[in-house]
Amino acid sequence: GNLSYDLAFARMDSGGALAAPSRPVAAGPGASTRPSLVATESGFLVAWLDTRDGENGLYVAVLDADGAVVGDPTRVDAGGPDSQVRHPTLTRGDRLHGLVWSDARSGNREIYFTTVGANGAVAPAVRLTHDRHLSQHPVVVWDTERFAVAWSDDRDGYDQILLQRVHVDGTSDESPSWMTSTRERSNQPSLFAAGPGQYVLGWEETDVVDRDVWFRTAVQVADVTCP
Repeated sequence: GNLSYDLAFARMDSGGALAAPSRPVAAGPGASTRPSLVATESGFLVAWLDTRDGENGLYVAVLDADGAVVGDPTRVDAGGPDSQVRHPTLTRGDRLHGLVWSDARSGNREIYFTTVGANGAVAPAVRLTHDRHLSQHPVVVWDTERFAVAWSDDRDGYDQILLQRVHVDGTSDESPSWMTSTRERSNQPSLFAAGPGQYVLGWEETDVVDRDVWFRTAVQVADVTCP
């Protein structure tokens, strides 16, 4: 038969037990995976990857305070066989909430940003990276003034972590900042906003000790302050 991965919402109590029965968010043919959830003023927003159209599309839906879907989900990405969306991440902002993902619509994997209102309205997507090398694994936070986006990028021949601050409309007054600059592979960033222009960044770093034999991974953490 056809394999289907469904998406559901459930409230948990402080002990980790279900506080209410789970509710379906996306169900049907295809796979609904990689959900990212944020609370809004009136309920929740959830973004996820979905193959309902025969493509790996990015969707967003509004949930009420009980987790029931309000209206129809909205497809965020441009679609098409070359889109190949990955790594969606939502973060709560000030009325408008940030969403980032990686997308291959240009022929190369790049980072895209948009905002989503509590009512599910999605702004036009803004492409943040313009490089012929891979840009992937984006994360986004709101620092009370701007959004900050971090991602892994191999434009110098090694996977490194870059960070860029963007306004609500996706524009930026500055170039990306290099957060790592080693010959190890730096991937899977995690970002926390400590205040305007202040962040804590974590990432996975792979030190290849003997090629094709084994490798060692360690989590690195650094404080980041932007002017």
